[in-house]
Amino acid sequence: MKKPHNSGDDIAGIVEAVGENVTEFKPGDKVAAFHEMLAPHGSFAEYAIAWAYSTFDLPKKTSFEEVSGRDHILEILL
Repeated sequence: MKKPHNSGDDIAGIVEAVGENVTEFKPGDKVAAFHEMLAPHGSFAEYAIAWAYSTFDLPKKTSFEEVSGRDHILEILL
């Protein structure tokens, strides 16, 4: 692994921007995602990058604290 490296695989936040072919999400959406393991630009940052296929909407009632406190984020959504 080259230095510097930003680790982290779980992401939760507000969408800032989307790629030109992304239609499922828009800026302002409340989402969670899984960052590709060992890839650059991990989730331990103010901004993070994730593929659309690994991103999903969070229910409005779910807080970021709830999401960050779970080892398995899907448990809160099922």
